[in-house]
Amino acid sequence: MGEPAALNVKVKACGTTSVEDALLAERFGVDFIGVLVDVPFSERSVDLGTAARIAGAVRTPCVLVIYGMPFYRIVLADLLVRPYAFQLLDDSPPGRVSALKRWIGARIWKSIFLPPEGEERGDEVERVVREIEAYKEAGVEAVLLDTVSSGRRGGTGKRHSWDLASQIVRSVDLPIFLSGGITPQNVDEAIRKVKPYGIDLCSGIERERGRRDSGKLKELMEKVREIR
Repeated sequence: MGEPAALNVKVKACGTTSVEDALLAERFGVDFIGVLVDVPFSERSVDLGTAARIAGAVRTPCVLVIYGMPFYRIVLADLLVRPYAFQLLDDSPPGRVSALKRWIGARIWKSIFLPPEGEERGDEVERVVREIEAYKEAGVEAVLLDTVSSGRRGGTGKRHSWDLASQIVRSVDLPIFLSGGITPQNVDEAIRKVKPYGIDLCSGIERERGRRDSGKLKELMEKVREIR
């Protein structure tokens, strides 16, 4: 099962903090632009007004990445920003996802976290597959496999085991994005080894936290096009 997307991999540029960086990502041909909104632990987080300006400046679908956002504010963000999807970083249970689906027009994506490479447990694949299946039943339409390190969820620049990620992709029938530590230097390996539906980029295309590096993004997108 899983998405055989190695030759048509989608690219999401996450951690977008400005209209300028969103336009840069669009110019280089990314498929989704990720914007963190009200995420308390991230230096890349912006407020709802900034997210609306970013989304309004581009044609590329925007994904709002949220953590612990109150239900009413998600509904407000859906009306104000009209995102393509909300990506949940927190531990929202499947029941909350089902409830959200009834109130918003956007899709719901879910981040699922793996420990850094070398720190995984023996039952990691089974645990993650069970979790994904529960969220799929609740209405989640895509999953992002990311790394949690020192309590930080995503944006760590650290890889998890791509061997485990590959097993997970083959075990579920849902679009899976690979995230965590992807750079221009390893993107070819990431795509060919894991065969994800898409890749999710953040620190690997930055010159500093929250500021995109046009050279790194250009190089990475050129390599993705070679694989496509």
